[in-house]
Amino acid sequence: MRADFLHKTTTALIRRADVLALEDLNVRGMMNNHHLAGAMADVGMHEFKRQIGYKADWYGRTVVMADRFAPTSKTCSHCGSYRETMPLSVREWTCPDCGTHHDRDVNAARNILSFATAGEAGLARGGSLNLLSHRLSTPVEARTEAEKLDEAVRLERAA
Repeated sequence: MRADFLHKTTTALIRRADVLALEDLNVRGMMNNHHLAGAMADVGMHEFKRQIGYKADWYGRTVVMADRFAPTSKTCSHCGSYRETMPLSVREWTCPDCGTHHDRDVNAARNILSFATAGEAGLARGGSLNLLSHRLSTPVEARTEAEKLDEAVRLERAA
């Protein structure tokens, strides 16, 4: 069942987009957390990443990998402000500079999207990621992309 789910999901994602942005997470470290281990094992993250990679090659798609140490969840996707520390227990936060309220995961997804659409995929693999230099060109474009992402998140949760 897991293999079938992974194949269908990765194929649907590859067919839907020309560029896919993924974050290189520390899955091994997550497996050491007893709260996350069961869910992470059920998903098969390594297999998901492997399938995305070879299917992207087959379909001529681009996969952009954000570095695992990039502060995607600690950087405001609206203004680019960065928080030095944020424990994993903080699931929602408000930017001290612009006042934008963020869900931690949605904010990280917006930053990864901004990074992927900046057109600098060469920095995506292994290099350091400066999210501020990879912003969309105007706040209006960023807001439009964020609204699209919000809609996608709502649709995924409704399904």
